This record gives sequence, structure tokens and C-alpha cells, in this order.
Amino acid sequence: MERSIKSDSPIMQRVYKRWALRYLAWVLIRYRKFARGGGDWPGLAASTKAARRGRGGAISILIDIGAMFAAMDPSVQASGSIRELIKDGIRVGYGGNSSHPSSNTTIAEIAEFHHRGLGNNPVRKVVVEPDASVRRGMVDDLDRGIKELENAGPS
Repeated sequence: MERSIKSDSPIMQRVYKRWALRYLAWVLIRYRKFARGGGDWPGLAASTKAARRGRGGAISILIDIGAMFAAMDPSVQASGSIRELIKDGIRVGYGGNSSHPSSNTTIAEIAEFHHRGLGNNPVRKVVVEPDASVRRGMVDDLDRGIKELENAGPS
């Protein structure tokens, strides 16, 4: 018996929300690692380090006051983040009009500057394709959702 999967069903919406949580948790772990010098993000310029030391700020990459980092936190939907159900999935990342607390630009614009390496910023991507383990987990989430739909019977 073949049955179509309705992407707007409550079961599938739960699957998509699980995908968002799984992905964002991975992004946050990756972000923290890269901010501390692991990964492929270029280090901070000496002038940036000196300025942050002078005002007692963090030396971590892309974590000055934490607004961009907080926007990716899967446990809350902080200012500057976007999580919206779309047809056959969910969109997550930076978005909206929330201003970054230390500038006149939005958190999403600052994320874009770093993602593309605009201005004096080197390329430092936060929202990237998930790794194989995250993709496997997402497939497992989908498999569980399909089984749940099958057990629910005809709709």
C-alpha cells in the first residue's frame, strides 16, 4: 500500500522541528569549537584582540557579546534567529530585523558579512551543510515519523 506523506501533518511538523533542534545543536557545538580556534575560521586580527583586551572583552572569534551565538541556541528562539516551517521542511538560520546590541546593523546582516567575507571580515560561515552524523540523525527522525504515520492509519 502506498500513501503520500502530508508535509503539513502534525507528525511531519514534529519531524521538521526535531530536524531544527538537531541541526542547531550541531551548529552551536561547531560554533563554540571554531570560536576557540578549532576548525577553519581565520583567527582574529591582532588589532581586534588588542581592542577586546583593552575593554575586557572575549578573545573568542565571533563571540564578543554573544548575540550571534545566542541566535543559534536550539533551546530558545533568540533575537536574530529564524525558525519557520516551510513546505516539506523547516528553515533555520539568521533572520529578522533584530539589531545587534553593539551596532546599527541587524544580527542577520552581521552574520551575512561574515558568511560572505564582506568588508574587512574574512569568511567565517556559521550556517553550513550538516555533517554526515547530523544527516543520519535527520533520516532516522524521518523514518520514525513515517512509522508514526503508518501506525496512525488512513487520514
